[in-house]
Amino acid sequence: MASPNSTRSLVSSRSGGSGFGKPPFISKSAASMKRQMELGARQAELESKLKKEEARQAELDAAHEVEQDAAVARAKELGILPTPVTRARVSLRMYSHPQSVFRAHSFLVGNEQGGLSEQLGRVLIEADKTTLDALRQLIETVNDNNMIRRSPLYQEFLITVSNIPNPYKYGDKDLRHYRFAAFAQPGD
Repeated sequence: MASPNSTRSLVSSRSGGSGFGKPPFISKSAASMKRQMELGARQAELESKLKKEEARQAELDAAHEVEQDAAVARAKELGILPTPVTRARVSLRMYSHPQSVFRAHSFLVGNEQGGLSEQLGRVLIEADKTTLDALRQLIETVNDNNMIRRSPLYQEFLITVSNIPNPYKYGDKDLRHYRFAAFAQPGD
């Protein structure tokens, strides 16, 4: 008869070692499939965690964006942050005193009848920042190859001023002075 110790040694030699807990025969392909399944489960778990983390980060980013927008709005209300710069165009026209038709009339070539002229030109400005002094510089001068010159618009103004009648007998210096006026409607 076999002793209990001999039975135990027989089982342990077949199972490959400890005798308990492991199946007696596992093929290499089955072991490979088991590893792949474990890796797949681990990868699915990691992907799930990653998606949850991305969703949480997106929520935090959205909340941060809302906070930033609110802070910017409060700063603009308080005047701490400037409002965005708006570009505008200033149309330039010239007004001269109307002439009597007995002194000059439309049959004379190159004769100005007076009143408000057609548009002479346009100047681009920053509506919130450009002052009248800066507007005068934009009208009168242009930077050409690092040289400050008279702008063609201002030269046209000077030629027109020198050719129109001078009913108040202004001198040359006074004749070159000009004033700004604004119209309520752009078409006026």
